[in-house]
Amino acid sequence: MTAAILVLNAGSSSLKFAVFERREGLPLIFKGSVSSLRANPRLKLSTGNAAEEKSLGRKSLDIGAAVEVVAAEMGDRGSGHARGGGRAQDRSRRAGLHLSGGA
Repeated sequence: MTAAILVLNAGSSSLKFAVFERREGLPLIFKGSVSSLRANPRLKLSTGNAAEEKSLGRKSLDIGAAVEVVAAEMGDRGSGHARGGGRAQDRSRRAGLHLSGGA
C-alpha cells in the first residue's frame, strides 16, 4: 500500500480535494471536487492529463455525504491509496448516490 495524504477544502456549496503520495516532493495522485452540493451535484476528477466528470444525481448532498463520495471513489480506484472505500461506497449507495453516471 502506498502511503497517501488527503487534503480537503470544504465550503458551503462544494468540496475540493487532492491526494498526494507521501514521499519526497509529494507527487499528486489525483485531485477533484464535488460541486453544486445543493442541486445536481457533480464529481470532477483529474489525474495527470486525464479528467472525468460524473453526475451524482439530483438529490442535494451535505458535506459529510460529499466526503463519503470522495472516499468511495478512492476505494474504487483500487490502487491501495485508501482503506475502507467499500464501506463508504455502501453508505453512498444506501444514500441514493449514483457514481456510475456519465458527464
